[in-house]
Amino acid sequence: RQWNPDDLINWNADLLNPQRMFEDGVWIEYDEYKDIRDQIIDRDTHTSIRPDKIVFWKESLAEHVALRNYSVKTYPRVFALWQMSGLIGDLFQGALQYGCPFMITMGVYFKNRDAVTNEAQLRQARATQNAESKMAKYMPQMQQQKQDWDLALKAIDRGETLVDMYHSLALFATNDTLQREEQVARSIWASKGFDINLTERVQLPGLLSHVPMALSTDFYKDLESCKLTSTKLSSNAVHLAPL
Repeated sequence: RQWNPDDLINWNADLLNPQRMFEDGVWIEYDEYKDIRDQIIDRDTHTSIRPDKIVFWKESLAEHVALRNYSVKTYPRVFALWQMSGLIGDLFQGALQYGCPFMITMGVYFKNRDAVTNEAQLRQARATQNAESKMAKYMPQMQQQKQDWDLALKAIDRGETLVDMYHSLALFATNDTLQREEQVARSIWASKGFDINLTERVQLPGLLSHVPMALSTDFYKDLESCKLTSTKLSSNAVHLAPL
């Protein structure tokens, strides 16, 4: 179904006032006379941004909620959409099940098609030159890079394009349990061939990467400068969608 303002406000209210996830949060009704941004965060929600997490608390609640964000450093060589369901935990192995609320978000940024084609042709030519050099027999990854760019050019000829994308994982836990939940999350993603890293010192951009409609051109440039994006084919983005 199509979201209305109430849906957007309450979704973001849970994300930015995460105490609501652990209690019966009141449904927020949209006030058309106020900006949506002023209807999301509770006025008594305190936020502390630290290098390795973001801590939320209220004076009326004893327990703090810690949010820790992760990005994908390495993707598996081969992956299909049907495997993505494994990233929400294993149905049969208790050791591979999250013990706290979590969120998985993918963002995809489409660039100018002509610029993408020119970039792919340039990289393919460079990869071919490296693969045919004398050093190639000592560095087998050069041959693999050539094969990757050959496939990319063929895909572009079929009508696909290259995109920049990211995956973010957010864990919502208490300060006491956050470390344990991190180990579980790393194990879940590693079991599917992903290597996730803590986005240390960029936790706030990590949080914003989960917010609906936040992926503007300027924000994409910030994520790119932090090395949080990865270049993939548009078909790869389909198979890596968190569905």
